[in-house]
Amino acid sequence: MNDNHEKFKQTLQKYKEKEADKEKNDLDDGEPEVKYAFITFRHMDAVDYVKKAYKVGWLRRKLTACFGCCCKDYSKALRKKHFFEKWLVVEDSC
Repeated sequence: MNDNHEKFKQTLQKYKEKEADKEKNDLDDGEPEVKYAFITFRHMDAVDYVKKAYKVGWLRRKLTACFGCCCKDYSKALRKKHFFEKWLVVEDSC
């Protein structure tokens, strides 16, 4: 039983080291990381426009990404909306 405990501790330690290395490499890859961004618009119409533009369900995005050959224009439009290869989540601040 003690032997299994030691193996588990070693495995856990290796996992923690790999995760720490991965996190360090993620920070060193030169890609900027954006967690939150706040944008101020001049008109409320602009807010509605942005919300409508990003109101696309995840299933439709995934299907378009996988089978984009049948609707190339829509697929291209969706790819333009990605920000550093991530889909934005648009919310009101108040």
